[in-house]
Amino acid sequence: MGGHSEKIAEKLTTGRLICIDRDASAIDYARERLKLFSDRITFVHANFADTVEVLDDLGIEGVNGMLFDLGVSSPQLDETERGFSYNADAFLYGGVAGYYGRVSDLYQNREHCKYLWNSP
Repeated sequence: MGGHSEKIAEKLTTGRLICIDRDASAIDYARERLKLFSDRITFVHANFADTVEVLDDLGIEGVNGMLFDLGVSSPQLDETERGFSYNADAFLYGGVAGYYGRVSDLYQNREHCKYLWNSP
């Protein structure tokens, strides 16, 4: 987490690196890992789909390049309470904890799936 950003930040002599992630834990981890480059990096807790709005909010009118690392991280898979793990007998959520809906909504959806599965 933060490896691509670290390599970019090491080479950056002008401009700014904008790191967008919907996972607040990933941002916290990357912010700590990349603290040597804090003068060159802005971290934003948002969805990649909102990139245009994020750049507008930051007053950025153009970019020289973009890298989208769209996937799950090892901590998301390893920490069963986050709902991504397929290695443990745990609730599968598949979203970023704290980002989507309420737990009660997830429970209701799970119960509906059970009903559909058991229907004739």
